[in-house]
Amino acid sequence: MRYVVSRRRIAARYLRCLFWVDLLSVMPYGPICNAAFGGCGSGSGPTGELTPCAITCRMLVFFHLLRIHRLLTLFTSPKYNTEAPFAVATLFRNYVVTVLWTHFAGCMMYFLAKVYGFGSEAWGRASPGPDGRCLIDGEPVDVTTWLGGPCDPAVGPTFGERYMVSLYWAIVTMTTVGYGDKTPATAAEIAFTVLYILVNIGMGAYIIGTITLVAVGNDETLRAYREKSSRLLEYIEVHGIPPQMSSCMLAHLRLNFVNEQASDEQVLQILPLTLRRKVLHYLYMGRLTSSYLFSGCCSTFLDRILQAAGFELYMPQVQLVTHGSPVTELMMLIQGDMHCSVTRLSSASPKEYSVEEGELFGEIPFFMETVSTETITTVSVCRVMVLSRAAWRSILDAHPGGAKAMLENLVASTFRVIPRASCNVGRGSSQAPGPAANEEVQRRATDPEAEPEASVGLCLPTGSHMPDAEAVAEAPLVSSYASCPHPCTLQDAVLEPEHPSPRRRNTGTPTRRDRAPVRSTSLSPDGSPSLRSLSPLGPHLPESPRPTLSSRHSSLLRGHARRGPSSLRLSTLRISQSSSLNSSPRTTNRYQPSPTVLSWCTAGEQQETRARLKAYLDRHNDNVTQKLIECCRRGDSTALINMISEGIDLEVADYNGQRVLHAAVGAGQLEIVRILLLAGVEVNKSGLGVGTPLMLACKMGADMAMINLLMKHGAALGLTGQEAGDVLCAAVYDGDRSFLSRLLNCGIDAAARGADSRTALHVAAAVGSLTSAHLLVAAGCSPALRDVWGRTPLDDASDSNQVALIDFFLELE
Repeated sequence: MRYVVSRRRIAARYLRCLFWVDLLSVMPYGPICNAAFGGCGSGSGPTGELTPCAITCRMLVFFHLLRIHRLLTLFTSPKYNTEAPFAVATLFRNYVVTVLWTHFAGCMMYFLAKVYGFGSEAWGRASPGPDGRCLIDGEPVDVTTWLGGPCDPAVGPTFGERYMVSLYWAIVTMTTVGYGDKTPATAAEIAFTVLYILVNIGMGAYIIGTITLVAVGNDETLRAYREKSSRLLEYIEVHGIPPQMSSCMLAHLRLNFVNEQASDEQVLQILPLTLRRKVLHYLYMGRLTSSYLFSGCCSTFLDRILQAAGFELYMPQVQLVTHGSPVTELMMLIQGDMHCSVTRLSSASPKEYSVEEGELFGEIPFFMETVSTETITTVSVCRVMVLSRAAWRSILDAHPGGAKAMLENLVASTFRVIPRASCNVGRGSSQAPGPAANEEVQRRATDPEAEPEASVGLCLPTGSHMPDAEAVAEAPLVSSYASCPHPCTLQDAVLEPEHPSPRRRNTGTPTRRDRAPVRSTSLSPDGSPSLRSLSPLGPHLPESPRPTLSSRHSSLLRGHARRGPSSLRLSTLRISQSSSLNSSPRTTNRYQPSPTVLSWCTAGEQQETRARLKAYLDRHNDNVTQKLIECCRRGDSTALINMISEGIDLEVADYNGQRVLHAAVGAGQLEIVRILLLAGVEVNKSGLGVGTPLMLACKMGADMAMINLLMKHGAALGLTGQEAGDVLCAAVYDGDRSFLSRLLNCGIDAAARGADSRTALHVAAAVGSLTSAHLLVAAGCSPALRDVWGRTPLDDASDSNQVALIDFFLELE
């Protein structure tokens, strides 16, 4: 199948098909017949019946009915118009078809009656007989037509009355009522009636089928729900589940059943991948970019997370994370309210925190693959983004740079723990603080110099310089307290609108936009926090861009890449997904650590948590380094460019001290070396035991294209005077003339002295290597140089009886 977009071809197809249909439907047949037959088109006989010429002209007018094919467009448009309900569109279409068909049948019966003149010749002289037959002047006669005949006192001789009788007969016959009060009398009327009834069989079946489809659609949905509910009830009865738990299970079933057809997975699966990515980007990217954990991550990495993540609904009072249980999913609150309860052995009572929309929870035990120290419970109906561990590992393999940025943000968050509202959530009631208490909470949350009160977290100073790890460890302890709302029961569950209304509950908890701005940090190589590409809220500290390649480098790398509810009511339990999800959450300070970080960074455990996270980060960095080096060895330019675009550090070395550029040079990957050099890799860094990349290229026998490329970017051998002499002497002694030639082409000093001040020319004379002597002399090594004993290369050649070399040196003198 091919789509035709050429106007010329579309016009040609119209001329071959529908043009003739439209032409026949608009021809003025009445004037044509009057002009052709001298006005017989509207004539009638002496008794009122139509003449044969008039009948022929009237039959031609039926071609105007061909315009009905334009109604197909009218019927198709409501069917695919989602603004009109499906039931309304179906009823509208059926009624229009019924009215048109019965109108046509009525007009046809009227026409047949007119052909026979309606029996007007006996009008006024007819009367019904005792046996039901029509009497004219007392004599029984056969009726020529049933419509408006002389023996039908119920129908007058006017056009309107006769048309209404015809339409009445058509509707009664189509609906199969069949009173029998009006029956066809002539052979033509009987024949048309037979054809009309046969068509009505199909028309009736079509109308009944469409109405049944509308009614059965809702019944199927209800039946599916009842089947799932009955299976769940049977399961509850078999296993003896208590009533409180069973009612919760049924509520979850209803919530998920009502909303599963509107879920992202169900709706977006019919869309192409690119469009699905755009929709998810529009809906949820604002949440990800507002989180501290995803700061500095590229958009490709975040898009991959959105595609791999799922979005689930949870009823109130559901524990998503339980104290002491392993966390196998990374979760973010999209909509709803939650609270976090942290229980410590050193604390007499648990600490309670509210989880705000757009916040992550359970991230530390998720990455460290350990048990949780907090309990996260839903307060209202919540929509949560869930990323499984299997999906995370696949993303980790495909985007190591983005994963590294996430882990660095997580480790850095342990250095910038700031005050957070604590909530005393009771089972039955809670008392909200008064205005004075709220003002005190606001003051302590926004004033960095407020007097410390209790130990909840660490607050970094907001000066112009970020302190080191020791300074952070000695930072003052600050906290603030507020009360949380009551835990919502199932009857009170409501999902708050994205933009709070004036009637929204005031819990007295300061939002993060009211708290002091804190600089975001990342880890420097020594483990201390350093400024990352984040900035606090406010214009006084601009956001510093991440290091990027130059335009020339970027263009080259791109070339390589091309090649190679607003509310929820329990009557319906339906949550609406508005486009405001892509906006920033209610609290927009993305530099505030999550409740999980706060629970893991309490007094006495912050250093341990940081050390465990750093160990996990180091393992990840080692894996990334190995993957990067292996990518350079095998010459995978596409994977290398993807890693460079994610900001992977190209100056790293593996456990053997081998660097990325050394791996590419050692494997002879010229294209990889070119990409690395254009990406700004340091060309003269030495590897452990292999020297500089240029020295490694000479040792590994690289071709001159590789050596010239390195030298073009300023590469050097990195050898001192005696080191250069020892290398030259060893090359001559081993007879490796190609290695010697590459060293000399790289600009090594041919007269460099090794041990005992001997040059490579001395060694060539002693071992009798005439070719090496020619190369050294041509490179500028003088045969008159003497070692510590005062011997020249000629003396060594004479002692070794090397006649050819003796002659060569004598010629040079």
